[in-house]
Amino acid sequence: MSIKQKAQFLAVALALAGAATVAQAQDFAGKIITIINSNPPGSGGDLHGRIFAKYFGRHLPGTPEVIVINKTGGSGAAAMNFVYETGTKDGTTLCYCGFDAAAVIAEAPGIRYVPENMDIIGSAVTNLVFAARKDRVPDPASLTDDSALLIGGRGAGSAMGTMGNLGLRVLDANYRYIPGYGGFSKISASMLADEVHAGHAGLSGFLRFFGWDHEDIGAVYYHPVFDAQGAELPRDSASLPETLPSISELHQSLHGVAPSGQWWDAYVWYRSKIMSATIALTTPPGLEPGLVDVLQDAFQKTTSDPEYLAEYRETISEPPTFNSTEMSESLFSGFRDMPAGVAEALQEIVSE
Repeated sequence: MSIKQKAQFLAVALALAGAATVAQAQDFAGKIITIINSNPPGSGGDLHGRIFAKYFGRHLPGTPEVIVINKTGGSGAAAMNFVYETGTKDGTTLCYCGFDAAAVIAEAPGIRYVPENMDIIGSAVTNLVFAARKDRVPDPASLTDDSALLIGGRGAGSAMGTMGNLGLRVLDANYRYIPGYGGFSKISASMLADEVHAGHAGLSGFLRFFGWDHEDIGAVYYHPVFDAQGAELPRDSASLPETLPSISELHQSLHGVAPSGQWWDAYVWYRSKIMSATIALTTPPGLEPGLVDVLQDAFQKTTSDPEYLAEYRETISEPPTFNSTEMSESLFSGFRDMPAGVAEALQEIVSE
């Protein structure tokens, strides 16, 4: 064998060895996938996270066991920081969390993770509602009464808190935001006790703790989804009753005009760019691209699995709209590109 042939043989051997190593890294047989969930146990986010985990392993090479560990705190930052700083680089540590874009941009205390350094495996946009005690909000006009409505929240910098409070600013509601609740499970208990009057919720949490026919608590409006041009999309009629107004419909009813201005611009931007990924599965920094591809493929297969979708419907409601991999990556990498007016509005919301 000539020197040239030996070199060619060595190159092929090294390539095959490298491919075998990558293939082994992507085979999860005998491994345990740990999903860190930023939602508190018993919450809507905990419930749909566990349903996802039940099916996710079936679509990974080697069909590994998948477990869920709840890690609350810092409006989701505790879970994201944990995965960012200590997560293994072999794909066995993932975060089922929303990230607080407003808090990241504002460099809020406690935010140590850098979203752009992480990989996003998949995401979904979910229905969101504003829920309130019926005796405190007997009709929409009471949102602007002289007496402030007490809003129980996770934290002003939390994704849900930011979205919800932007909506209240759009409506010119009179409210006082009380942060510190770990999730909607605790907010709902305080609403029932009349310690707070209202709260921002994902539809899964609202249905889990109250539902459409609850005697004391009701949904006041929902947060619509927008297209790329900022036009409001039709309601999800499979999940939302026709009698529940969108925030824009409610604004028209209260003020006689369609919403506009800085708060509305910030609201539409945030709903479109941030809260279009209300559910996000992310990794620590430093995973091999091939491994990320495998995880992303498993996410897409899981979220189109008929058994997963059937259990989601039976346990919670209609599943959310799951984003394509390309859409998820675009949302996760482009959140800092915001107009100056939007940045100013978010800074004010985070400081509440």
